Amino acid sequence: METNPVAEMIIDIAKYYPEIVVENTQWYKVNNEITSEIERERERKREREEELIIIQERREREIEEELRIKEEGGYFSPIVLTNPKRYKCPICNAISGTDAPKNPEDASLFVHYFDCINKFKKLELK
Repeated sequence: METNPVAEMIIDIAKYYPEIVVENTQWYKVNNEITSEIERERERKREREEELIIIQERREREIEEELRIKEEGGYFSPIVLTNPKRYKCPICNAISGTDAPKNPEDASLFVHYFDCINKFKKLELK
């Protein structure tokens, strides 16, 4: 009859449990040895988790900044381009279409890049 090492381990530990500490048994030590490969994988996992935390914190700060700018509102002065007349954001350099100069009160006609601080501000024409 074949022997089953896992069954032997369970039977051996069960004979003395709870008087013995399972973590101190030879079975536990042999089967839970942390190899250098396991340690490297754990380190890679920790590094990935730290990177994800940094990315999440950065995104949360960006959202907070967007909300702060949105709440503060404010105005910005665009650069006026000619032939045809258009507006250019001095920060992100996004250029409006030709309808923006015709309707400067319509903020939807003037686009910014997603990370531009002027995104939620209104036009202030000089």
